Amino acid sequence: HAQGPGQEEDQAVRRQLAKPDRPAHGRDCGWASRDLAVMNEADRTLLDADVFPFERALIGGLLLDGSGATIPPLLPDEFHFEGHRAIWAAIQDLDHERVPISPLTVQDRLVRSGTLEAAGGPAALAFSLLEGCVEVHRLRYAEIVRHAARQRALRRLGVELAQQGLDELEIQARLLALPGPLAPALFDPTEVMDRIMRSWQTLRVLTGLDPLDEVTGGMARGQVIAVVGITSHGKTGLLTDLARRIAAGGVRVEYMTLEETAEGIVRRLTAAMEDLSIHDVLVGQLTNEERARLAGAAWRLRALPLNVTATSALRSLRSEAVLGAVGRSSADVIIVDHLQKIQTATDSRAYGLEAVMNELHGVALRDGKVVLIAVQAGREANSQRRVPRESDCRDCGAVEMFARQVWSAYWPHKHDRKREVNEYELWVLKNSEGPTGLVRLRFQPRSGRFEIPGDWRPQESRDPF
Repeated sequence: HAQGPGQEEDQAVRRQLAKPDRPAHGRDCGWASRDLAVMNEADRTLLDADVFPFERALIGGLLLDGSGATIPPLLPDEFHFEGHRAIWAAIQDLDHERVPISPLTVQDRLVRSGTLEAAGGPAALAFSLLEGCVEVHRLRYAEIVRHAARQRALRRLGVELAQQGLDELEIQARLLALPGPLAPALFDPTEVMDRIMRSWQTLRVLTGLDPLDEVTGGMARGQVIAVVGITSHGKTGLLTDLARRIAAGGVRVEYMTLEETAEGIVRRLTAAMEDLSIHDVLVGQLTNEERARLAGAAWRLRALPLNVTATSALRSLRSEAVLGAVGRSSADVIIVDHLQKIQTATDSRAYGLEAVMNELHGVALRDGKVVLIAVQAGREANSQRRVPRESDCRDCGAVEMFARQVWSAYWPHKHDRKREVNEYELWVLKNSEGPTGLVRLRFQPRSGRFEIPGDWRPQESRDPF
């Protein structure tokens, strides 16, 4: 006959407590360790009752170890038993609020949330304390809880698919195609290192500018990279060129312009591709042959995994709108042009932009994206006619804090007419995982096109200041 959740849990508790070899104090978890050996079988199918001792031992271990314990990133819904879900939610809430974790604080949180009865009352916390696991078993127990949760989800989905009339082979194919759990991954240093070694070929994104990639080693996923530049020194032209080159390598790119229209960015891209005058493209002063070349460039651009998002699509320059668009983007590389255009709600402009940089860094880490953000340099660099430094970032000292790489874009001809008009310098001022140094490029100001010098050789790092 049908049983409620409480009856099912009570019976599971009785089965575990009835084991004759269960120690009086479960801190060593001998009985759970024997079950753990059984669970190590790759094809083991967990029964709902099987996971009960692991859920309870996991909770009890955290109650015993207190706030010094590392809490596995399991979701409450991954626990099978209602009482354990309620207790785990209370533990997560306390940890998020930086409140010490103990039986008393957890019980108080359950009382306040009205879930103490659903958790099984104070007796459930007491039983968990008796059967808490030591820290060395915590990760493995959490993996078992997650594995059981996934099996339950697959069983439910299998039943639903069968009810839809799918045969056994179709159901198996659907289940095998399912992605992994949506919950955060459990931390295991050996697995992390294995991922690092397997992803050496894809971890970094190359810009397509060989001199730059030679110095930086590429752009690591999870990084924010700041491109600092003085007004009218080719910063936007450099970023549009990078966007096209990166996309040409098969990497998804989103260019978010906060100061130009989407049409303006497309004009820059197509003019640079065909080395046509940006002004002539703007006013339409083109020959028939140039118009055909421009149309061909637009078709080639269309084939690239490159999207341009302008303010008209964002609807607002407020930080919430910009950060939301960055977070929703499916691109691997997101270019934001530029930081100072973002409107913040705080009285302090510096603190507001610091919060924006912090959020961008969080999105990059969470999604494995590269975020390239243009940063306007202050007037001092221009008045002193020199390469911008990290400290020149206007209104935003947070660039030094959150950007893992900082590049300084500089067009020498703007400050020294004796310098060749096509000379361009890109200084890697900061590189948290590699060398720094000077990258020399060729710049065509008429079309905004950037090129690799024909005599390019790897440059040694030197201090421009």
